[in-house]
Amino acid sequence: PRQRIHYGKFVAESKFLSDPSSYRHLCSAGDVPGVLALLTNVAVEKKVLARSKIKTATYGREPYSDVDVGTSLRATVAAAAAAAASSAVEVWEAAHGEGEVGDGQKVDPEVVERIYRDFI
Repeated sequence: PRQRIHYGKFVAESKFLSDPSSYRHLCSAGDVPGVLALLTNVAVEKKVLARSKIKTATYGREPYSDVDVGTSLRATVAAAAAAAASSAVEVWEAAHGEGEVGDGQKVDPEVVERIYRDFI
């Protein structure tokens, strides 16, 4: 989040410089929601929220706990990739209302999504 806020200053400055008259008008009128609407790229925000939710849902989970690491490297990598893909599908389905994320979550993904949306 710290990098997001840091880079956000540069993004905001760039957007201001691309349309200073609109920003000055909104600022003079004290229109905070208007400034935020002008600054916000809804498509990018949706992607950030989805990504934060998926990262939260997979945080602290061992995607390949059932992999026998005593086998060949190729078999281990293949099994780990399959387990990670399976875990990612489970998380994606839960994030899109098509299922539930299994046990082992350390943080509620909905809470992190709200924090990103409402505060960051």
